[in-house]
Amino acid sequence: PSGFLTYEFNEKQSIQLSYSKRLRRPRFWDLNPFYGLGDSRSNFVGNPFLDPELTNSYEIGFLSEFEKGNIYAGTYYRHTNDVIERIFDVNDQGYAVFKPVNLGYTNAYGVEINGSLEYNKWLKTTGSLNFFQSETEGEYEPINGGRTQNFYAKSYSWRTRISNNLKMFDNKLEGQLTFDYRGPSESPQGKNLSSYGIDFSLSKDIFKNKKGTLSFTVRDLTKSRLRRYERGGKPDDNYFTVGEYSWRRSQEFRLSLQYRINQNKRRGGQRGDFDSGDFQDNGQLFGN
Repeated sequence: PSGFLTYEFNEKQSIQLSYSKRLRRPRFWDLNPFYGLGDSRSNFVGNPFLDPELTNSYEIGFLSEFEKGNIYAGTYYRHTNDVIERIFDVNDQGYAVFKPVNLGYTNAYGVEINGSLEYNKWLKTTGSLNFFQSETEGEYEPINGGRTQNFYAKSYSWRTRISNNLKMFDNKLEGQLTFDYRGPSESPQGKNLSSYGIDFSLSKDIFKNKKGTLSFTVRDLTKSRLRRYERGGKPDDNYFTVGEYSWRRSQEFRLSLQYRINQNKRRGGQRGDFDSGDFQDNGQLFGN
C-alpha cells in the first residue's frame, strides 16, 4: 500500500508527504541451494529458506518547477525487516562459505536531491544525489554449529547519478552519457568499497514514419564498475579475512534494432539501457 498527501503553494511549487510499504523478494541465485565455486577455498551457496524483505518508507519533499527544468529536495526514513545480508562463514574444513541470510533489520535516514535542466533544444541534464545513514543489526547461527553471532553496522554513505541527453544533426541522432558513483559503506562483517561507472548510447530512427530505431549501447565504458568488498570475522575464535574485486556484470556492447508495428515511438530517451541493477538502492547498504 502507498499513500500521498500533496499541498500546492502555486502552479510551480508543492510539498508532498508520502508513505509506502515495499516488498523485495530474494533473487534466484540467493535461493539456489547448490554451491558455486569461487576459488579453491571459497564457495557461494544460496539459501532456499530466505524470507522477503519488507520496508516501511516515510518521505517528505519539496518540488519546484521552472522554465527549463525542475528540482526536488526531500528527506526520508526507511525501516526494513528481515534484511538480506550475505555473510561469510568458515566451515570445519577451513573453507569460506558466502551465504545470504535474513540477518535482522535496517534503519535508514537520508536526504535526496534530484532535478533536471534543459539548456537548449539539443542538451538536457538530469541528476540525483543521495546522502544517508544506515544502521543494521541482527544475529546469525554459524554453519559449523558454533555460538550465535551478533552483528551490528552503522554507516554513512552517498551516491550520485548524472545523465546528459543530446540531440544532434537536427534531432536525427540521439545520445546519452551517464555517470554514476556509489560511495564506500560499512557492512555487518566489514566494508563495501566505492564504485563508479560510465554508460553511453546512440540511437537513430530509421524507416518510414520512424517505425524503426537503431541503437548502440556501451555499458560500463571505462570498465570500472567493480563490486569491491572486504569481510572479516572471528567465529569461534578463528579469525579470518576475505576480500573480493569482481564485476557483477561484465562490460557490454550492444547493437539492437527495434521495429514498431501500429505503435508510435515512446518519448523520454534510453534510460532503460542504463538501469545498472548492480547494487541495492533506497538508502540501504549496497552490498546486500
